[in-house]
Amino acid sequence: MNLDKTVYMLFSKIKPKDIHPVIVDTVLIRRVTEFNYLGLVLDEHLDWSNHVDHVRAKIFFAVKMIRRSRKILHFSQLLTIYFSLYTLI
Repeated sequence: MNLDKTVYMLFSKIKPKDIHPVIVDTVLIRRVTEFNYLGLVLDEHLDWSNHVDHVRAKIFFAVKMIRRSRKILHFSQLLTIYFSLYTLI
């Protein structure tokens, strides 16, 4: 286990009162409130707003790239860009 990259998150609707530090082999494990796991943005309240914002930004980028390219590229090339960008989202 790479302890430098290891983080932990507490899932709860309410804020916990006492949070004890997590220590493994004398290394303090960092606590995070948001984490990206396999393309899904999780937060400590299990709220979807952070994930929706992340996906919205990716879609906005893809649309912007297609709009900028439509005057330069042929329609078949635009379709290739469209399918390559939207399958990543």
